Amino acid sequence: MKKALALLTSIILTACGGGGDDAPATATITASSLNGVYMSGDDAALVSTIGNQTQFITINGSDPNNVDVLFASSLTVSGNNFTLKGIVDTTAASATATLSGSISGNELSLMGSFNNKSVAGTFTKQSTAINLDGIKGTTYTDSLGNNLRIENDLSLSGTILDTCAISGDIASRGHYYAASVNLTGCEAATTEPALIYMYTGKKGSTTNLYLFVVGENGAAGGVFPITTS
Repeated sequence: MKKALALLTSIILTACGGGGDDAPATATITASSLNGVYMSGDDAALVSTIGNQTQFITINGSDPNNVDVLFASSLTVSGNNFTLKGIVDTTAASATATLSGSISGNELSLMGSFNNKSVAGTFTKQSTAINLDGIKGTTYTDSLGNNLRIENDLSLSGTILDTCAISGDIASRGHYYAASVNLTGCEAATTEPALIYMYTGKKGSTTNLYLFVVGENGAAGGVFPITTS
């Protein structure tokens, strides 16, 4: 597991510099058509394409530590359909594994399985994302006791997983924010480099800020209800 996490962290860190604004789904999709935040029940998914690479990050709103991340090294599109190849998650990697999907209007469907588990699902694309400018200078707490604060200069601080202090600077990637950060005071009592992704999604009348953290020792999530004017 640690080897797969290290590979995944390395790959995402390399790809972290890219990203773009949401592109509307069209009759013939392009790679950037997939970019966006999608909801499916309690699950909030971030989809980001960087060149020919694609990553899916999913956080369960009812259980923030129930997170999934898939990275595909190859993306091909044909009409309204797409194929992902070369899959890595937090526990395994396969250069030959493939997943298929399609876009119809604002619906994204993903089909297939990887590492003995299904990754099938249908997600609805969110029409807008909240700019973090509207939530700076406030400390947010989720149901697990995680807390998060974004300063005006986009520096990030907080505590996750009970004892892990998080610190770093975040940057906009279009429809999400990302950063390479440090975790201190965790189980190993050492400083561990990690990657974070932050994005917003709306479930019912509640808008949440979703936080995804991945490092060599594991992956975790946080879901922070936010209030915007």
